[in-house]
Amino acid sequence: MTKTSGVLGAITILLIAHLLLAAEIQNDNLVVSSLNIVETKRTLLPNETNPKCPSNYFLDTESLQCTSECSQDMFISKKTCVKSCPPDSYITEDRNCVTSCPSSQPYIDIVQDYKICRSNCPSWKPFKDGRLCVAQCNPYQWLDLDNNECHYGCPKDKPLRDGRICRHQCPSYRVQDGENCLDTCPSNKFLLNSTFCTSSCPQDMVYDGQVCRYHCHGKFRVTLNYQSPVCVETCPPSKPLLDGETCVDQCPAGKKQHNNTCVEFCPAEAPYNLNNQTCVSECPERLALAGFDCVDRCPNNTVLYNRACRTRCDFSEAPLIDGGKCASKCSSKRPYIVISGQPFIQTCVSQCPSYWPYVYQSICRSSCPDYTYRSGNLCLDACPSNSVIYGRECLDSCPKGTFISDQLYDGNANCVLACPSGRNNGTHCIAIDKPKPSTTPTPSIEPATNHKNSSSCTIQDVAALINNVCLEKCFAGCAQNCSL
Repeated sequence: MTKTSGVLGAITILLIAHLLLAAEIQNDNLVVSSLNIVETKRTLLPNETNPKCPSNYFLDTESLQCTSECSQDMFISKKTCVKSCPPDSYITEDRNCVTSCPSSQPYIDIVQDYKICRSNCPSWKPFKDGRLCVAQCNPYQWLDLDNNECHYGCPKDKPLRDGRICRHQCPSYRVQDGENCLDTCPSNKFLLNSTFCTSSCPQDMVYDGQVCRYHCHGKFRVTLNYQSPVCVETCPPSKPLLDGETCVDQCPAGKKQHNNTCVEFCPAEAPYNLNNQTCVSECPERLALAGFDCVDRCPNNTVLYNRACRTRCDFSEAPLIDGGKCASKCSSKRPYIVISGQPFIQTCVSQCPSYWPYVYQSICRSSCPDYTYRSGNLCLDACPSNSVIYGRECLDSCPKGTFISDQLYDGNANCVLACPSGRNNGTHCIAIDKPKPSTTPTPSIEPATNHKNSSSCTIQDVAALINNVCLEKCFAGCAQNCSL
């Protein structure tokens, strides 16, 4: 009986072990197959000391089950759902236990014994002492309101201290004294520009009680005996002139005196006198008016007309510029006229410039008009009576290789290259018929020279002299005019 009982016990133990092994294999298969479903829980075996859940599951230390998410009253620590994080741990906003807060949640909010990581401090602890969220800064700190940070000294970009607050500038209702914002300046300082406290006013300002001002509010500023400038009702006799709001003994450079006042520009009724820096009603006889100034010489690009400097002359009365003055005609020192610019400016000159070398009717030109004759640099309507015409030039005699024509042109002899039928005496053409005065220009290759005077005619060369032209012989009907 005892032997039979022992065998049955062994069999029973083997059956139980087999069933347990089969159950474990079945549970493992269920866990593996559960990877494709939403949530699966597995009860741990009593002897499991180092259980492992699938990668996307957490171990619940309370129920000893694998779960896809921890309950809201638990925290996550190394893929495990726990009731509390390990000591010195931090808790992120998604309930993870970490050794330090991540950069996305850099601020620490201490609630009871928990150190919670936050992306920003909560409204009930809005200020930041380093990375710690606090309800207010400690008594030794100043607050930067722009980012709610507590500092043991105000930062460089907000150096001013308004109570326990750091500011870039003091509020409009406060004044700045050094690095502090105050209600009023200390008794030993002065208010500048309604904003700053200063130990002394700038040189361009005056003292008005404890206030530095640019203006005296209806009064005048004066400095006496090297004292600081003060405000007065009227200027004292030692400084009778008023320059703006300042009493002075003489007007500064660049200003003029007018009715005991220093002005930059004289009024229209009293143009400025350069000699004594005083505005007067008119310039002295020896000076001219240039704008608001009396001058002894007009500035460049201006001309003098009727004791005033102008940019141009009056075309109807005095259109010419002669020596910087407007004139109706040029003087003997500057007899020629140069016309330039738009509108035309007519300037008298002593001689024409090289680019306008010719003169016609007193005007300098680049060339003579087609209807005139040229004599040197002069353009003439007609050549002088004692000259000959060569082309459009007036000459004393015909050039070498030309002859004096036997016909006159505009009262002058004309120079030609050849005489008709070779009739010449070496220098003159010998006329056969009576020459007829020409009323229109006779084409000629070269200009003319003087007629041959009768005194130069010889009996061997000519038979008669008519109209100051030596002829080879008299022609019919002119005997009464011929003289040998």
